[in-house]
Amino acid sequence: MQSRDALKDGEKDNVWAECSEAFQVIIDRMREQTEEQQQRLQKTIDMFKERQRELQEEMDK
Repeated sequence: MQSRDALKDGEKDNVWAECSEAFQVIIDRMREQTEEQQQRLQKTIDMFKERQRELQEEMDK
């Protein structure tokens, strides 16, 4: 692997552009995963709330 000093200016720009693109892909994927996890968590919370209401109704009878 060449050191940064050995790279020509144009090559440096390409390397940084490629790294930037790769990091953006990783960030986008992490964001998608986080959104999916939040949605799953919200569904779980909603299910628990519904079950709690059902149990409360049973207890109130």
